[in-house]
Amino acid sequence: MSSKHSHYVWPVGIICFFIVLAAFYAFYVIPLALEEGSSSVSDNPYEDANAYQEVIDSEQLASRVGLDKVTIEVTPGGESTANKGTVLIDISMLDPAWRRDIREARLKMAFTRTDAFDFEAELVRVGSEALKADISLPSPGLWMLELRVEGPDGLALLRRSQMIP
Repeated sequence: MSSKHSHYVWPVGIICFFIVLAAFYAFYVIPLALEEGSSSVSDNPYEDANAYQEVIDSEQLASRVGLDKVTIEVTPGGESTANKGTVLIDISMLDPAWRRDIREARLKMAFTRTDAFDFEAELVRVGSEALKADISLPSPGLWMLELRVEGPDGLALLRRSQMIP
């Protein structure tokens, strides 16, 4: 009689295994997944993609009008001037229509070691081929520069890093 019951044990074992597996999923895995919330990277992916595309378009416009060829000269002041310095941007390589019709130019400077020194300055025209800003330069080192120029075709954006003594 025991041999008759022994060949029915393995199907019951398989069925019990799947019942235990279903219970594990029902009481542990599914509630865990529901508690974690959404796994999306952004709450507004469409707006984020549009903003990123605007940055790409601005960088392409900067290249098209020659903004990537400008020279940015940062002259730190001496110790007697309390870290005052000057930013001079030579825009002679810029497209002539753009040079003539610059509406606004801003320079954002970010220190690579800490964001405590980051600042933004408005640039003013100096003649027809230069932009200038007086700045307070708190520390020498590697700085990330972001030049935003509003011209006749829209916003042009130039990003570069520069070592400032």
